[in-house]
Amino acid sequence: MQPAIYELKKEILELERAGYIKNPEQTRKILIRIRTICDEIEESSVEMPEHPIEYKIINKLPFLLKPILRKDYFKGDYLEKFAVERTMQLKEADALITHNNFWKEHEDVKGNVFGSLPVEMMTANSVSKLLQMGWREANVNVIDFKMKNIKEKAVSRFCEKNFEQFILVKEKATRTYLALEYETKKTHL
Repeated sequence: MQPAIYELKKEILELERAGYIKNPEQTRKILIRIRTICDEIEESSVEMPEHPIEYKIINKLPFLLKPILRKDYFKGDYLEKFAVERTMQLKEADALITHNNFWKEHEDVKGNVFGSLPVEMMTANSVSKLLQMGWREANVNVIDFKMKNIKEKAVSRFCEKNFEQFILVKEKATRTYLALEYETKKTHL
Protein backbone atom coordinates (compact mmCIF):
# COMPACT_ATOMS: atom_id res chain seq x y z
CA MET A 1 0.00 0.00 0.00
CA GLN A 2 2.93 2.34 0.63
CA PRO A 3 3.78 2.82 -3.08
CA ALA A 4 0.14 3.67 -3.78
CA ILE A 5 0.13 6.31 -1.05
CA TYR A 6 3.32 7.79 -2.50
CA GLU A 7 1.67 7.92 -5.96
CA LEU A 8 -1.41 9.56 -4.43
CA LYS A 9 0.71 12.26 -2.79
CA LYS A 10 2.50 12.86 -6.09
CA GLU A 11 -0.78 13.23 -7.98
CA ILE A 12 -2.17 15.62 -5.37
CA LEU A 13 0.89 17.84 -5.88
CA GLU A 14 0.26 17.67 -9.64
CA LEU A 15 -3.36 18.64 -9.03
CA GLU A 16 -2.22 21.65 -7.05
CA ARG A 17 0.11 22.71 -9.89
CA ALA A 18 -2.62 22.24 -12.48
CA GLY A 19 -4.91 24.45 -10.40
CA TYR A 20 -2.38 27.27 -10.48
CA ILE A 21 -2.12 27.21 -14.25
CA LYS A 22 -5.90 26.81 -14.62
CA ASN A 23 -5.75 23.89 -17.02
CA PRO A 24 -9.13 22.09 -16.78
CA GLU A 25 -8.13 19.22 -19.09
CA GLN A 26 -5.00 18.47 -17.08
CA THR A 27 -6.99 18.76 -13.83
CA ARG A 28 -9.56 16.26 -15.12
CA LYS A 29 -6.84 13.73 -16.05
CA ILE A 30 -5.18 14.07 -12.66
CA LEU A 31 -8.49 13.59 -10.85
CA ILE A 32 -9.11 10.38 -12.81
CA ARG A 33 -5.68 9.08 -11.77
CA ILE A 34 -6.33 10.07 -8.13
CA ARG A 35 -9.65 8.20 -8.15
CA THR A 36 -7.97 5.12 -9.62
CA ILE A 37 -5.26 5.17 -6.95
CA CYS A 38 -7.86 5.64 -4.19
CA ASP A 39 -9.84 2.68 -5.55
CA GLU A 40 -6.69 0.54 -5.55
CA ILE A 41 -5.93 1.50 -1.94
CA GLU A 42 -9.48 0.76 -0.88
CA GLU A 43 -9.53 -2.59 -2.70
CA SER A 44 -6.24 -3.68 -1.16
CA SER A 45 -7.70 -3.09 2.28
CA VAL A 46 -10.85 -5.15 1.65
CA GLU A 47 -10.68 -8.51 3.34
CA MET A 48 -11.66 -11.58 1.41
CA PRO A 49 -14.56 -13.57 2.81
CA GLU A 50 -13.65 -16.45 5.08
CA HIS A 51 -15.54 -18.89 2.88
CA PRO A 52 -14.44 -19.39 -0.72
CA ILE A 53 -16.27 -17.59 -3.47
CA GLU A 54 -18.47 -20.02 -5.34
CA TYR A 55 -18.71 -19.68 -9.08
CA LYS A 56 -19.64 -21.65 -12.15
CA ILE A 57 -18.73 -21.29 -15.83
CA ILE A 58 -22.14 -20.98 -17.44
CA ASN A 59 -21.06 -20.39 -21.02
CA LYS A 60 -18.05 -20.14 -23.32
CA LEU A 61 -18.25 -17.65 -26.17
CA PRO A 62 -15.92 -16.48 -28.94
CA PHE A 63 -15.08 -12.77 -28.62
CA LEU A 64 -12.86 -10.31 -30.42
CA LEU A 65 -10.77 -8.01 -28.28
CA LYS A 66 -8.54 -5.05 -28.93
CA PRO A 67 -5.15 -5.73 -27.32
CA ILE A 68 -3.42 -3.36 -24.93
CA LEU A 69 -0.02 -2.51 -26.39
CA ARG A 70 1.51 -0.90 -23.34
CA LYS A 71 2.54 -2.28 -19.97
CA ASP A 72 1.66 0.79 -17.89
CA TYR A 73 -1.60 1.57 -19.64
CA PHE A 74 -3.02 3.65 -16.77
CA LYS A 75 -0.22 6.22 -16.98
CA GLY A 76 -0.68 9.27 -19.15
CA ASP A 77 -3.41 9.39 -21.77
CA TYR A 78 -2.90 5.93 -23.30
CA LEU A 79 -6.40 4.69 -22.44
CA GLU A 80 -8.02 7.84 -23.81
CA LYS A 81 -6.19 7.40 -27.13
CA PHE A 82 -6.98 3.68 -27.02
CA ALA A 83 -10.70 4.45 -26.61
CA VAL A 84 -10.68 6.89 -29.55
CA GLU A 85 -8.91 4.34 -31.78
CA ARG A 86 -11.27 1.55 -30.63
CA THR A 87 -14.29 3.69 -31.50
CA MET A 88 -12.89 4.57 -34.93
CA GLN A 89 -12.13 0.91 -35.69
CA LEU A 90 -15.56 -0.25 -34.56
CA LYS A 91 -17.16 2.47 -36.69
CA GLU A 92 -15.07 1.50 -39.73
CA ALA A 93 -16.02 -2.16 -39.25
CA ASP A 94 -19.73 -1.29 -38.88
CA ALA A 95 -19.73 -2.75 -35.36
CA LEU A 96 -20.00 0.36 -33.17
CA ILE A 97 -23.76 0.18 -32.64
CA THR A 98 -23.53 -3.52 -31.84
CA HIS A 99 -20.69 -2.85 -29.38
CA ASN A 100 -22.60 -0.04 -27.67
CA ASN A 101 -25.80 -2.08 -27.43
CA PHE A 102 -23.96 -5.01 -25.85
CA TRP A 103 -22.17 -2.87 -23.28
CA LYS A 104 -25.31 -0.89 -22.39
CA GLU A 105 -26.72 -4.12 -20.96
CA HIS A 106 -23.67 -4.72 -18.76
CA GLU A 107 -22.28 -2.33 -16.17
CA ASP A 108 -18.49 -2.54 -16.30
CA VAL A 109 -17.26 -2.88 -12.70
CA LYS A 110 -13.57 -3.80 -13.01
CA GLY A 111 -11.17 -5.40 -15.42
CA ASN A 112 -8.18 -5.13 -17.67
CA VAL A 113 -9.80 -5.58 -21.10
CA PHE A 114 -10.94 -2.32 -22.67
CA GLY A 115 -12.32 -3.34 -26.05
CA SER A 116 -14.22 -6.54 -26.76
CA LEU A 117 -17.37 -7.86 -28.35
CA PRO A 118 -18.97 -11.30 -28.84
CA VAL A 119 -18.32 -12.61 -32.35
CA GLU A 120 -21.88 -13.93 -32.67
CA MET A 121 -23.25 -10.38 -32.49
CA MET A 122 -21.22 -9.17 -35.49
CA THR A 123 -21.38 -9.80 -39.20
CA ALA A 124 -18.61 -11.85 -40.80
CA ASN A 125 -17.47 -8.69 -42.59
CA SER A 126 -17.14 -6.78 -39.29
CA VAL A 127 -15.16 -9.63 -37.74
CA SER A 128 -12.84 -9.75 -40.74
CA LYS A 129 -12.24 -6.00 -40.70
CA LEU A 130 -11.49 -5.91 -36.96
CA LEU A 131 -9.07 -8.84 -37.27
CA GLN A 132 -7.27 -6.96 -40.05
CA MET A 133 -7.01 -3.94 -37.71
CA GLY A 134 -5.22 -6.00 -35.07
CA TRP A 135 -8.08 -7.22 -32.91
CA ARG A 136 -7.61 -10.76 -31.60
CA GLU A 137 -9.82 -13.77 -31.15
CA ALA A 138 -10.46 -15.02 -27.62
CA ASN A 139 -12.60 -17.65 -25.98
CA VAL A 140 -14.44 -16.10 -23.06
CA ASN A 141 -15.67 -18.03 -20.05
CA VAL A 142 -18.84 -16.44 -18.72
CA ILE A 143 -18.67 -16.97 -14.97
CA ASP A 144 -21.63 -16.71 -12.62
CA PHE A 145 -21.07 -16.15 -8.92
CA LYS A 146 -23.46 -18.43 -7.10
CA MET A 147 -23.54 -16.49 -3.85
CA LYS A 148 -26.29 -14.10 -2.80
CA ASN A 149 -25.38 -10.75 -1.28
CA ILE A 150 -21.78 -11.03 -2.42
CA LYS A 151 -19.71 -7.89 -1.95
CA GLU A 152 -18.53 -6.23 -5.15
CA LYS A 153 -15.03 -5.62 -3.81
CA ALA A 154 -14.64 -9.26 -2.78
CA VAL A 155 -15.64 -10.44 -6.27
CA SER A 156 -13.35 -7.86 -7.83
CA ARG A 157 -10.35 -9.02 -5.78
CA PHE A 158 -11.19 -12.65 -6.55
CA CYS A 159 -11.11 -11.90 -10.30
CA GLU A 160 -7.84 -9.97 -10.03
CA LYS A 161 -6.19 -12.87 -8.21
CA ASN A 162 -7.56 -15.67 -10.37
CA PHE A 163 -7.95 -14.37 -13.92
CA GLU A 164 -5.18 -12.92 -16.07
CA GLN A 165 -7.57 -11.07 -18.40
CA PHE A 166 -11.12 -10.33 -17.31
CA ILE A 167 -13.99 -7.91 -17.07
CA LEU A 168 -16.28 -8.03 -14.06
CA VAL A 169 -19.76 -6.86 -15.05
CA LYS A 170 -23.07 -6.38 -13.34
CA GLU A 171 -25.97 -7.34 -15.56
CA LYS A 172 -28.40 -4.45 -15.57
CA ALA A 173 -31.46 -6.66 -16.01
CA THR A 174 -30.74 -9.05 -13.13
CA ARG A 175 -28.27 -6.98 -11.01
CA THR A 176 -26.04 -10.05 -10.74
CA TYR A 177 -22.28 -10.15 -11.14
CA LEU A 178 -20.70 -12.03 -14.01
CA ALA A 179 -17.03 -12.29 -14.91
CA LEU A 180 -15.82 -12.55 -18.47
CA GLU A 181 -12.53 -14.43 -18.38
CA TYR A 182 -10.61 -14.06 -21.63
CA GLU A 183 -8.59 -17.09 -22.76
CA THR A 184 -6.16 -15.96 -25.39
CA LYS A 185 -2.55 -15.42 -26.04
CA LYS A 186 -1.52 -12.57 -23.79
CA THR A 187 -2.83 -9.27 -25.18
CA HIS A 188 -0.98 -7.03 -22.76
CA LEU A 189 2.74 -6.32 -22.88
